[in-house]
Amino acid sequence: MAISAKEMIKAIEGSRGFVTVIAKRLGCTRSHAHVLINKYPTVKQALHDERETLKDFAEGKLFGQIDEGNTTAIIFYLKTQAHDRGYRERREITGADGGPIVIINWDDDGETN
Repeated sequence: MAISAKEMIKAIEGSRGFVTVIAKRLGCTRSHAHVLINKYPTVKQALHDERETLKDFAEGKLFGQIDEGNTTAIIFYLKTQAHDRGYRERREITGADGGPIVIINWDDDGETN
């Protein structure tokens, strides 16, 4: 069964970019859908656009939560988008009681050296 680029693009619309959904709509396997996506530049672009639309939707929901004062959403946004302002996760790895890290090398007999 030949599937045209136009049919592919129609199947992509509203799929949120999930290839499994697209394949089911077309009655083909996921692997065949991937082949077709890579075959047609317009289809690849349509899939990209569909996924970008979902990102925009998710960002809108996040900003809605920020507007409502959701502390978790605010912290998430700052940690992922405001590194230039000092908001970031920082981990310091130390040895026992804040001392230096001790590296132990084991030989083949299970002895330290």
